[in-house]
Amino acid sequence: ELRENRLAEELKRRIEEEKARKQHDAETRAKFEAERRRLHEAQRINETVGNLLREMEPKVSSIESDLFVRDKIAFGGASASQSGAYFAGSNRGSALSGGSEPTRREDGSFFMA
Repeated sequence: ELRENRLAEELKRRIEEEKARKQHDAETRAKFEAERRRLHEAQRINETVGNLLREMEPKVSSIESDLFVRDKIAFGGASASQSGAYFAGSNRGSALSGGSEPTRREDGSFFMA
């Protein structure tokens, strides 16, 4: 009878261990799936942002170019031609000091001809 009790207790312990292992596996699987979904969503967002940035880059470059020309015209070329910040070390001369002449666009903005 003592032996039967030990066998019964051993069987109960094994059943409980198996339940705990299955529960742990299910929790691990759920965490993995949640992380996989989160990473997939982050990748989708990154692709969307990348596409939007590629779309916007020509527009931003155009705006930056317009601002550079307007700054040169408005301030006589001093700030823009001295800073070179807009064109990262560009050696462009001032529009008012014999460099390229600005040309007016239909919308009233200027660009370098």
